Amino acid sequence: MTGILLPLLLAQAAPIPAPVENGLQPPMLFACRLAGPKGETHVQGRIRRFYLKVAPGTGLMAIAEPGGYRDHIVIEIDPSAVPGLAGRFDTEARFPLETDKMVVTLPGYILTASPVRFGVGYQAFTNLRVEQAGSPAEAWTGPCTPILPQLEKKPS
Repeated sequence: MTGILLPLLLAQAAPIPAPVENGLQPPMLFACRLAGPKGETHVQGRIRRFYLKVAPGTGLMAIAEPGGYRDHIVIEIDPSAVPGLAGRFDTEARFPLETDKMVVTLPGYILTASPVRFGVGYQAFTNLRVEQAGSPAEAWTGPCTPILPQLEKKPS
């Protein structure tokens, strides 16, 4: 047990290391129908989690922090009617304790997904709120459909 706890404790104290592309897990796809200040739009994209290598043969998905935890992700958002939201972002997702939310801060926007479920390679959610940073009144909200990755089984 101490062999597992030590890497976890060290990882909690350290900043999230820069991941490598071969640490990316299969993408979780999402498609959302959002209503906002300029009508309705569809926002879709992919979220990939990293498998962080903290010791030979082990990995860690999320890092504890005061008030919750965080996870290193790559989120890719396709162009939509939400101006400036599209692109590929290598960032962190934050998960406040006592909530079912995932909060992702992107240039100019704050995305809040809920309710969030975890699994190997995905963070699934069925609702999304996209608000302009500093202007919560300028928000798009609505339901989402997640498409979970099909993970390959390793041969025994």
